[in-house]
Amino acid sequence: MTKTLEITKTALEERLANLKEQLRDLKSTDSQLLKKRAEGLLESALTFYPEAEVQTVNTYSDSIYVNVKDEDGRLREILSIHKRSYGSNYLNTYATTLDSEFEFKRLAFNGKVAELFLNDSDLFEKLFSDSEYTNTIDQLLEEIYIVEKALYETKQQIQQAEIDEKLAKLKAGEEIKFEKPKSIATGSSKYDWAHRVIAIKAEWTSKKKVNVTFTCKAWLEEDSDGVWTKTGMHEKYILQAIY
Repeated sequence: MTKTLEITKTALEERLANLKEQLRDLKSTDSQLLKKRAEGLLESALTFYPEAEVQTVNTYSDSIYVNVKDEDGRLREILSIHKRSYGSNYLNTYATTLDSEFEFKRLAFNGKVAELFLNDSDLFEKLFSDSEYTNTIDQLLEEIYIVEKALYETKQQIQQAEIDEKLAKLKAGEEIKFEKPKSIATGSSKYDWAHRVIAIKAEWTSKKKVNVTFTCKAWLEEDSDGVWTKTGMHEKYILQAIY
């Protein structure tokens, strides 16, 4: 069963990687279209401030950023326009103290952009109108969600199958070994711990009570590994150990 699940997991991972690559490419192309649209619709404001550069970000919701270099040559964001997946779209002008030519020019530019929105109530819709890629992007997002959900469920099934297999081995009297030393809780007290455990063996004395023998890796190479038994341990700590 685990082998079949692993094959399914690999196929889903490959499918997910392929879908995400398609989505990245489409969003990149769609973002360039948004940038071109923004530059056209905001042309009069951008003409006033020719140093300004438009940058677009297309993630879960579209955003347009206008950046410019300040007196020190640092790229500064002077305005941004955002499309919300819920609620209203908005313009962010970043209120600040006016104490330099850069800030006064930024404010003047923002005023020209605000005037464009004031004179055209549909400007948000025009900026963020659907492109020829919108439906395909939405379909890809939906398919990615479905594949991610299936992958998560498959991983959970694999994990549960591995736990069931280990538990069956312990109940059959077999020893379970760990790839690396680990710390295992043996009870509810903060002192109830077994450290540097590399193997466990269990014997059920009742439905929920277990005597567990721990093999703990020695700190020094020349020393022998330690072996000790915890009696009457609750089964839940065994499940935590092999989870």
